[in-house]
Amino acid sequence: MINLAFYFEITDADAERTLTALQSDPKSQVEVRINSPGGSVTAGLAIFNALRARATTVFIDGVA
Repeated sequence: MINLAFYFEITDADAERTLTALQSDPKSQVEVRINSPGGSVTAGLAIFNALRARATTVFIDGVA
């Protein structure tokens, strides 16, 4: 299982970390936890597009 967490502003480094993790184990389940006040729109879209193609469980840990 791949566990991803976003608790601060989303950056390009987060997008790169996400893409690397997803490529390392393409058949694994993905669990995402989010409590982010925002961040880079392009990084967020890159993460969204990568996760869209996978079976993903998402937990929203906070409300902005």
